[in-house]
Amino acid sequence: MNQDVDVKDASFMGRSHAWNVFKDALFPLKCLMCGRYYLRPSDSEDPAQKGPVAETSMASQTAASLFQRVFSPHICPDCMPLFTPIESPLCTWCGMMFSSREGGDHVCGACLEAKHYFSMARAVGIYHQVLMKVVHALKYEKKVNLAAPLSLLLLHAFLHFWHDRPVDVVVPVPLFHRRFRSRGFNQVYLAIKYWTRQTYRNVLPRSLEIDRQVLVRQRSTPPQTGLGRRDRMRNVKDAFARHAHAAIEGKRMLLVDDVYTTGATVNECARVLLHGGAANVDVLTLARAI
Repeated sequence: MNQDVDVKDASFMGRSHAWNVFKDALFPLKCLMCGRYYLRPSDSEDPAQKGPVAETSMASQTAASLFQRVFSPHICPDCMPLFTPIESPLCTWCGMMFSSREGGDHVCGACLEAKHYFSMARAVGIYHQVLMKVVHALKYEKKVNLAAPLSLLLLHAFLHFWHDRPVDVVVPVPLFHRRFRSRGFNQVYLAIKYWTRQTYRNVLPRSLEIDRQVLVRQRSTPPQTGLGRRDRMRNVKDAFARHAHAAIEGKRMLLVDDVYTTGATVNECARVLLHGGAANVDVLTLARAI
């Protein structure tokens, strides 16, 4: 590598860090979680502005260390440990992390009794405390700048859990058209669309497609909050349909959503995709409720 380029890069990084220190001294960052003001850590980074992501550097990081790096401009150091990543031992089907930290991965009791149309579900972290706050800030407070760091977390989980499991098409769970117009964006697609950037494409299979037109939400559904599994299943029954022009025959699909609670929504989407000819459906979510 050209030594002059290295010197220039180091000089630029030094000036950039000095500018961040000066700027944050005048305008301290405010923590999304606790609301306190704090100074930017020296190792913080903005994934929306970074160069190509190195697969080796991604693989060497844990989900917790990556969360700390990309969310340090949004979460203070005191609140950062409130993020809990999904780690083994977990259910090999639904991805639920077992409370006991001993033993290996295995199918949980609920999955032994339930009928799943998806083959495997995994999530970035537990849906509580700081990750819950981040997801809510994106969805309900319209803090769209959080989509880029969330995208990097999803990418990390994808590379970790699907490193030896081929995927052809990535599909975000759609919103009903009235909710989309009201919110102004689909928070799931907003996150995974960053994967289409050259920044991320160098670590993804060249043939991988991201297609938000595969599924349509054909009717509005009441909020799932407070409903049990059976009521959630009834709530989303026939709420989704495959787009008439979606070519998914024989395709291996990855369905992406923000939160997995009982799995009713993603299971219904997986049913529609399988009936439409998909070879199999896996699920990736930002958060997993416990």
